[in-house]
Amino acid sequence: METGKRERLFHEAIGEMQGFIRRIAAAHERDEDLRKDLAQDIAMAVWQALPNFRGEASIKTFVGRVAVNRCLSHAAKHARIPSSDGLADHLSADEPGPE
Repeated sequence: METGKRERLFHEAIGEMQGFIRRIAAAHERDEDLRKDLAQDIAMAVWQALPNFRGEASIKTFVGRVAVNRCLSHAAKHARIPSSDGLADHLSADEPGPE
């Protein structure tokens, strides 16, 4: 795909589908900052995937598939990161211990 055509298609896709992309990102990420980062990652993934767009489906279908794939990678990556919402470092009990 020539660069000019790729740029036009990208601006068309991202310009018209920002809300669509944000909704897909929101469905996969609760945290607002991570959701914004995910939407940017989706835009970058669309740019990278555009040379593979054959026009067999609508551009919205193509962007949606790229977005969902990026969201799934994002979720898998964050599932491997241990949660910091675990138990507190120091827990005290009101009753004496077993020793």
